[in-house]
Amino acid sequence: EQLAVVHATARNVLAKAEALQLLATGSDEAIAQERAAKHTAAKRWRFTLKDISTAKATISRERQTTVRPDKVKVQTWDAEESILATKERTTKQELKTIETALK
Repeated sequence: EQLAVVHATARNVLAKAEALQLLATGSDEAIAQERAAKHTAAKRWRFTLKDISTAKATISRERQTTVRPDKVKVQTWDAEESILATKERTTKQELKTIETALK
């Protein structure tokens, strides 16, 4: 997990550097296009986060409403939650990188 944090921090620094380089050397049109592309990407990542949140809520609801689930069902929920947690962490990192570049 520490490696993931370091990797995310490095990506944020790189995104900021690329954005500053574009500001210094790019035309107004190129800057506007890049901003629009970043805003579109950020919107997609936010939708992905909402989808992940909905899936996590569905699993939670199933856990609460299922009476005496069997071991396989519990293991399935655990695996799904683990996958969703990883996707959520990755998505948040990507969104943060984009937001850093937009600043």
